[in-house]
Amino acid sequence: MKMKVTTKLLFLSVGMLALALTACTGGTGSTTTTPTTDTPALEEAPATAVSNPPDATPSGDASPSGDASQIITLLVGPTLVECTGVTPQLCMQIKENPTEEYQLFYDQIEGFTPEEGYTYELMVETDTIENPPADGPTIKYTLVAEVSKTPMTETGMETGTTANPFGETMWTLTSYTDSSGAMVSPVANSEVTLQFQEGGLGGNASCNRYFGSYTVDGSNISMGPIGSTEMACGPEALAAQESAYLAALGMVTHFRLENGQLTLTNKEGKALLTYAVQVSASIAGTTWQGVGYHNGKDSIVPALADAPLTAVFGPDGSLSGATGCNNYNTTYTVHGAAITISEQIATTRRACTPEQAAQESTYLAVLPKAASYHMEGDYLELRDAAGALLANYTAVPQPGLSSFTWVATAYHTGGQAVVSVIGGTRLTAVFNTDGSVTGSSGCNSYGGTYTTDGNNITIGSLVSTLMACAEANVMQQETAFLAALEMATTYQIAGDTLELRTADGSLAASFTAEPQ
Repeated sequence: MKMKVTTKLLFLSVGMLALALTACTGGTGSTTTTPTTDTPALEEAPATAVSNPPDATPSGDASPSGDASQIITLLVGPTLVECTGVTPQLCMQIKENPTEEYQLFYDQIEGFTPEEGYTYELMVETDTIENPPADGPTIKYTLVAEVSKTPMTETGMETGTTANPFGETMWTLTSYTDSSGAMVSPVANSEVTLQFQEGGLGGNASCNRYFGSYTVDGSNISMGPIGSTEMACGPEALAAQESAYLAALGMVTHFRLENGQLTLTNKEGKALLTYAVQVSASIAGTTWQGVGYHNGKDSIVPALADAPLTAVFGPDGSLSGATGCNNYNTTYTVHGAAITISEQIATTRRACTPEQAAQESTYLAVLPKAASYHMEGDYLELRDAAGALLANYTAVPQPGLSSFTWVATAYHTGGQAVVSVIGGTRLTAVFNTDGSVTGSSGCNSYGGTYTTDGNNITIGSLVSTLMACAEANVMQQETAFLAALEMATTYQIAGDTLELRTADGSLAASFTAEPQ
C-alpha cells in the first residue's frame, strides 16, 4: 500500500529590496587624484599548482578547448604513485577508457579525495582556467558525482560496489512518462529534480517537495513510500506533470548511469524517467534576499518584511549585504559545497529599532557557523556542520546593463593605476537596448556602440563633443576614462555595482547604479 506523507510548510513573503555596499571615495580637489590598488579576482585553483607534464591530463574531453565546461567520466586507480612535477609528489592514476592503461594525473579534482585500495568511476566537470600562472594547471577539475567506489582484494580484483552509486549529485528531469504512457519533455520553465543522499531521496516534483527512502543492489533500485508537501499547483499542466512524475517514481525498479545521464526504468527495461546532471551555479554574482534565519535557540524565524536581509558573495571572496538596518561586510571561502565565513564582520553604525537590532545581532552571529551551502534554482541554504539550517535566501532578479545610468567611481589611467573620479565631476555610462552607449565624460558628452556575449563586452570607438574643459586635469580624466571604456572586455553586475575589466582581469572602470 502506497503511503502519502503530509507536511505543512510556512511560506514567507518578504519585500524585494536589494541593498549593497557602496564605497564612497572623496576627491582630493581639482588638481590631484588618489591612486587606489586594484587586485583582480582570483579563481580558486587546485591545491597542487604544478605544470602539467605531457602525460598529466587524460586524452579526449579532459583537455577541452575554448571556455565551455564539459562533463567527462574518469576512472581512478587504487593506488597513489610517486611522481615529479615541479617538486616530488603523489599522483593519482586515471584513465577515461576501461581498456586503456592508467596514466599519471598531476592535478587535483576539487571535491574528491581518493582512498587507497579503491577504484573509482567519477563524473568530473572540466573548465579552462583563464590566464593561469606559468607553473600552474590550465584546466580546473571539479567532482560532479562519484558513480562508484570499488574495494580491491589482495589480488587486485574488484569486490563490489557501494550502496549509493549516485553520490550527492542533483539531477534535473529531462523526460518523463505521462499519464498516457508516452515519454514527454517537462513543462517549459518548470524544474523537477532528484537527489540521493544517505538515508533517503528527495527533490522538487514541480510544485511540491517530495521525499522517500531507497535501496540499491547492483542496477536494481527499490524506492520506499514517497511523501510530499501539499501546496496547490497553479497551472493545470504543472499539476498533471507532478502527478505523472510521482506515479512514475513508484514504478521504478532499475537504473542506468551513462555519460552524465541517469535513466530510471521498470522491470521490463522501459525508460520511465531520464535526468541530466544539474551543474551547480556559482554562489557568487547574485544578490540573495533572506527568507529566514536561525534564532539561536530552536527554530527558523522569518526576516522582517520592512527590514530585508541580503547577502552578496563576491567572486573575490568578499561577502556583503544588509541586516535590515546596517550594511555589513566580511570574507568567505568555498570548496565544493563547503563554505567558511569569517567571524570578523564589519558593519555601519546606524541606530536601529529594537526589532531590527535583534534581527541584526542574531543573523550576524549565525553566519560564521555556516559549514555548507546548497543551491537549487533561485534558492540558497546555509547549514552548520551538523546539517541544521542557519539561513535561507531567494535570488533577487539581476538588472541588466540597460537598467540604469551608471555613475563612475574609478577608472584606469592607462598606466599602472586605478584612480578615483575627481571631486565635483560626473562620469556616466548609459548602455541602451539598441546597442548604443552614451554618457558624460566630465565636461563633454560621448557616444558609441557596444555588444555583449554573456559577460563579455566590446565597446566600439567612442566619439565626443569638443568643448574645452576649464581645467587641464579634467581634460586628462576625460581622455583616460574614454580609453578605459574601450579597453573593457568583460563586465560584472553585483547589486548596484558595475565593474568593467580588461582582458588580463584588471579593472577598467567601476560604477554605481542610478535609476534612469
